[in-house]
Amino acid sequence: YLHGFPDQSLDHRREADGFGQCTSRFARKLREHIKSKHHSVAFCTFNFSGTPGSDDDTPFAEKLVSAEVQDACCVVSHVRAVLGPAAKICVVGLSTGAIVAALLRESLRDAQIHIVCVAGLFDVAAGLLYDFEPWQLRQFDHWGWCWKEFYLPIGSSSNPPYSISSDDEHADQIVDVATPVASPTPSFSKVFLRLNSSYRDDFLQLPLERSVCGHSGIPLFMDRRINLCLSKLASSFTKEQQSLSFGTPFLRGIICFAVTRLSRK
Repeated sequence: YLHGFPDQSLDHRREADGFGQCTSRFARKLREHIKSKHHSVAFCTFNFSGTPGSDDDTPFAEKLVSAEVQDACCVVSHVRAVLGPAAKICVVGLSTGAIVAALLRESLRDAQIHIVCVAGLFDVAAGLLYDFEPWQLRQFDHWGWCWKEFYLPIGSSSNPPYSISSDDEHADQIVDVATPVASPTPSFSKVFLRLNSSYRDDFLQLPLERSVCGHSGIPLFMDRRINLCLSKLASSFTKEQQSLSFGTPFLRGIICFAVTRLSRK
């Protein structure tokens, strides 16, 4: 499972009993379902590089979605090595994680890989406006970085340095280390983490259209009622993809799509 942005899959509090457990609701519910319904299926998730818990070598400020694609490739390779060449692997991505999952179509050449994308975006320029407010985009331009909101567990000594304010006047109000609180069910508070403008620049260069529409051997599945206002997307489908059915209308430009190699019956 690939988490969205700004989010994480696993509890990063090294001082707490819950360290390494699922904190994301989607990841937790998916794991619970798999565990209850499919006893022979293993579930795997992780925090992308730069996300709290995976920020020893890459701080949050230096996060890049292209690096997250590399993270996902490494994890898939590891899972493949553990499970063997015949095992089927399903990659599920949510939101920005769905974009990462779609980008795997160009990176993975594995007939046993299934990719499912939930609430992904086809237009990266539009997607930037979902993740960042106008004032954050202005900070990118003026400072070369912005204050990006993130929800951190209150009082954890494993938290990265953060600000309690997002404006320039109080931008020096940084908290380095808080008093440790080792509660198994932490309370979360909205804070601000510094994020470099390289995240925006990298995001806008993602080859998402090529990955979604390209001939990777992994077909794109949609429903029949989708309002394809992106006609070039439909025209670039392969014949196999064009024969598939299309379904729910766009919700403010958000595409919910599944990229899979599951056989149609």
